[in-house]
Amino acid sequence: MDNPIVDENYKPSSIFAQLCPTYMAMGMTYDEYWDGDIFAPKMYRERYKLQQQQDDIRAWMQGMYIYEVLCDVSPLFQVMSKKGLKVRPYSDKPYSFKNETKQETERKLTSDEIKQGRLAFRVQMDSWMRATKKQFTNKKKGGVDNGKINKT
Repeated sequence: MDNPIVDENYKPSSIFAQLCPTYMAMGMTYDEYWDGDIFAPKMYRERYKLQQQQDDIRAWMQGMYIYEVLCDVSPLFQVMSKKGLKVRPYSDKPYSFKNETKQETERKLTSDEIKQGRLAFRVQMDSWMRATKKQFTNKKKGGVDNGKINKT
């Protein structure tokens, strides 16, 4: 056949044979690849992608630490700098990439502040409860009930 799109020598098994070393490099054994679960290669690919992302983040963080150290000691390497320049101290804690803001990490609530907050909440709830109770007792004694005036 002269059609270049159709390949008469194409065999699906040849693709699997070509991909076998790739999956073995991802940690899959030869037997798992050929005789194991058909979903295993997908799981190995996903695991490999996650590992790559973690490795990239680790390398990036290491670069950040090195950059910070070089910036901290850079005043020492300036030829025309004033004598007595101090080196900035190295960071006292590792970087955190949680969704916290700087203010949240710097400000932690003390136990007294927590107690005061609980007390304020309790006072507010007590006053709400009294007001609600008063409303219901007024309805029984002749208050307004669904727009109708009760006279007892």
